[in-house]
Amino acid sequence: MFDPDFRYPSFFSNPYEEEAFDGLNFLLEMGKPFDFPFEGHNYRISIAGSSQKVSLWEDGVEQPFPGLTELMEGAVLDGRPFQACFYELPLDIFL
Repeated sequence: MFDPDFRYPSFFSNPYEEEAFDGLNFLLEMGKPFDFPFEGHNYRISIAGSSQKVSLWEDGVEQPFPGLTELMEGAVLDGRPFQACFYELPLDIFL
């Protein structure tokens, strides 16, 4: 799906991060959620049920965003910015 406003998150510093992002984006576009644990909580990134385009869910609480880039730059995991947690997430499955 072509998005004229597409951009990689500003905090990415190497092509592996972009590859992981592309994999996650592809998974979501195929209609599949990304479920992952973090700091003893279970999270889901999903398009389904989002009040915007994509949401981060924790125990039924939604953080909606207009796109995946905005989610990665603005979401909060366990009280921490998503950006600060990015390297601790199991995104290696997308590499």
